[in-house]
Amino acid sequence: MTFLYGVLVVAAIVVFYIVISYYNGKTEVPESCEQAYHEAQDCSACGSKNSCGIRKAIIEMKETNL
Repeated sequence: MTFLYGVLVVAAIVVFYIVISYYNGKTEVPESCEQAYHEAQDCSACGSKNSCGIRKAIIEMKETNL
């Protein structure tokens, strides 16, 4: 029975994470952060185009129309 409780707790955490991520994705960029957001869209701070985690996140954000 404790195994079932553990599975339910993990499932609840996963569902909570998915719901929070969904609503976070629908949140618009605050007006005070728009300039920084647009500057980050054209990030060219380093020469690493394929292995940069920040660059990959920015590309994903563009694909989801943030």
